[in-house]
Amino acid sequence: MSNSSSETLQWRRVQAHIEQLVGAGTLRPGARLPSERAMQSTLGVSRQTVRRAMQEMAQAQIVRIEQGRGTFLHDRKISYRLGERVRFHQNIAASSAAGKREILLTRILPAKANVADGLALAIGTPVLLVKAIARADGQVISLGWNYYPADRFPGLGDAIRQTLSNSAALRMYGITDYRRLRTKIRARMPTPQEARTLHMLPTTPVFEVERVDADMAGVRLSYGESLWVAERVEFDLDGFGSSDDA
Repeated sequence: MSNSSSETLQWRRVQAHIEQLVGAGTLRPGARLPSERAMQSTLGVSRQTVRRAMQEMAQAQIVRIEQGRGTFLHDRKISYRLGERVRFHQNIAASSAAGKREILLTRILPAKANVADGLALAIGTPVLLVKAIARADGQVISLGWNYYPADRFPGLGDAIRQTLSNSAALRMYGITDYRRLRTKIRARMPTPQEARTLHMLPTTPVFEVERVDADMAGVRLSYGESLWVAERVEFDLDGFGSSDDA
């Protein structure tokens, strides 16, 4: 095994140790991690290995390093309002955070049963899939899959890539306002792949959100599924009151 591979295995051991402490409830969001010396002694690794692990976890937004104080699990939660009208950027700004979306994929494909049901279409009808990651202050908070009737919105994928906003893109098609018809929220554990994509510990839960949006005439515009990191977001269900990226 090369020195590089051996070093990677060593710092991943440190990360796995932190994950075990979180899973056991020994470490909670905001808690201070054991000292470098304590982890060296417990795991039999070098100080360089511990520091590399902390740097990697900080980059993944799992921990934050405070000079002179130590290393802490991230604990800030974004308050995200769910109601008849939902706006991603407004919700993030309301939490005094900087929001950003990254479009990972746009693709036309036949609607599966759940998508067809959400959009009130026949199974197999062409739909546009938009897969995106959302961040707040650089920290990943959600991974989403949004579906739109492809025939109704030709070229919508390019418009969303250009604007990075569902609402702004839909305005190009004359949709100036729309509302949430349905929101379902379930809690579950992430798959290993989901945890890696969301830059989170696999031992902490996600919120799985399913939603349907419609125009003001009641015609369904989009069906979406998204995963939210439970330790980074809290949903406000009190406010009802136009709909953007969820």
